[in-house]
Order: sequence, then C-alpha cells, then structure tokens
Amino acid sequence: MASSGRWLPWAILFTATLLGALAVIRYRQGQNIHLLQASLPAPTHPAPEWIQAVADYEAGRFVQAETALQDHLERYPDHAEGGYLLGLCLLETGKEDLAADWMERVRFNDTSLYAPATWYLGMARIRQGRAAEARMLWTELKNGADPVYREKAGALLDHLVLSR
Repeated sequence: MASSGRWLPWAILFTATLLGALAVIRYRQGQNIHLLQASLPAPTHPAPEWIQAVADYEAGRFVQAETALQDHLERYPDHAEGGYLLGLCLLETGKEDLAADWMERVRFNDTSLYAPATWYLGMARIRQGRAAEARMLWTELKNGADPVYREKAGALLDHLVLSR
C-alpha cells in the first residue's frame, strides 16, 4: 500500500494539468467552428439540419446539435464536416466512445480534417482513460505536416512533460 501512495500526487498533478489544458482547448474550441465554416463551400440550398446543427453548436446547445447532425448524416453520410462536428458534440456531452468512433472515421476519410480530428480523438482517449494512446496521437501531430496542430500538440506534450 505504501508504494501506491507515491503515484497519487503525480496522478493528481497530471489530472490537474490535463484539465487545465482541456479548459484552454475548450475556450479555443469556439474558434474551430468558424474555421470549419470558412472551409465549407456555400451550397445553393444548404441542408436545414446542417444550418441548425451549426447554430446549435455555436450556441452551446450540443445535444440539439447532435440530434440535427444525426439527421443530417442519415441524408448525407459522406459529409466529413458533419461527422467532425458530431464528434465534437459527442465529446462535449460526455460520449467519448462515440466521439472517438466519429473522429477515427473522419480523420481517415477527409485529409483536410485529419489533424483536428486526430487532436480531438486524443481528447476522447484521455477521457476514456487511455492516456498512452492520446500521447501517441499528439506525438503524431507534433511530428506532422499541419503547422497549427504541430504547434498545439508540441506545446501540450511539452506542458505534460514539465508537469511530471
């Protein structure tokens, strides 16, 4: 029992550091939807459930956005941005397993969303208690081609190393 007490302060420190990083990410996550919108072509007749889902997500109504996105993805199953946004909603509502499934799907089906989907897949893995997998995903991003996520992942990994 004495040896199990040694890891407790480190576990608390790691958890606090990670929660701090997640808070920063959550704060900045609001910026991601605007980047996502900017990358979407303007459809002549946008699907109403997609428009509603984006509005709900931006307003922080993640459960409503999730419902609209599920309807949207039934009609447009290959809409990668829809899958990505659904993954974010699922992560926001504590459905890490489903969020991870969607992020896995998106990251391999749309190269433009590979880095952000990998980033949030790492977040889902942390919440699932699979920190080693999250670290591997973020290391992949740190060594990857996307400069934004290379920097974010590098900073997060450096922060985690310093807090050990």
